[in-house]
Amino acid sequence: MTTVCPGPVDTDFFAVNGPQPVQRLMPQPLWKSPEEVARAGIDGLERNRRVVVPGRPLRALLAAGRLAPREWQMRILDRLFEARSSRLPRR
Repeated sequence: MTTVCPGPVDTDFFAVNGPQPVQRLMPQPLWKSPEEVARAGIDGLERNRRVVVPGRPLRALLAAGRLAPREWQMRILDRLFEARSSRLPRR
């Protein structure tokens, strides 16, 4: 079994669901096409990899995230969810 962690994928999702914070925060080199993600997943499966993260920039970002202090990680997540929740309709 191989788990693919693609990061942002360039699909019609955002056109249908509206802009999301990830679009503003994730630099273009981190975005992959569906074909690139599929190819990375198949290659990883053929190489018996348990986890596949397509692209060096995303792998570097994830590695840096593991090394970053938890407080920094939480601040980034707070900003992501704050930006998202400000656009949600009130109940």
